[in-house]
Amino acid sequence: MNYFEKYKEAKICLYCMISQFYNSNLSLEKAKEMNYSNSPMFSYRNYVEVCFHNFESNALLAWDYLNFNKEYYSHEEIWEKRQNVKYEEKKDSIDYEEKYLKMSILLIDMIKENYGYSVTLTEANALNIPFDDDDELDNEVSACYHLFETAGEITWNFFEIEEPIVGKSIFDKKRELLTKKLLEKSNIKKKKLK
Repeated sequence: MNYFEKYKEAKICLYCMISQFYNSNLSLEKAKEMNYSNSPMFSYRNYVEVCFHNFESNALLAWDYLNFNKEYYSHEEIWEKRQNVKYEEKKDSIDYEEKYLKMSILLIDMIKENYGYSVTLTEANALNIPFDDDDELDNEVSACYHLFETAGEITWNFFEIEEPIVGKSIFDKKRELLTKKLLEKSNIKKKKLK
């Protein structure tokens, strides 16, 4: 697996998730102070929409993984960062496998948080939604649905999931595998240090 390319894909997915789910409004006055007032796509009468982590744990991790050094980013800044990923050059000093694993786990947590969905067992069977017994409780199926949003679709694509609605266990199993790989990698590093 080319971990540098997978890392770049994960990074693009994170930018999309941030734009989709971590929005906040700044007053026009505050936006002018921060040079965000020239943001025509996301400017409204008395405020400007920006991306802000709001001190939520998943968002804070995303800010950390993407090396963000400001609290607020305009959507244009996020878009520009997303576009620049394709020009990123590989560096030998960076462990891209580890970065890919961490970002992938975070993306799964964001999916479960933001794309959680529930359908009846009858609907799930009628729609041929892939799920397993762990997803079903009291004739309800716990699922994730990308809602045909860009962030959802691009992340489903990243995880090679074709169906728009899948049982949560599909992502749980992927997370378990990624966590196992990251733990193994961590244990190998510790042994090398000894």
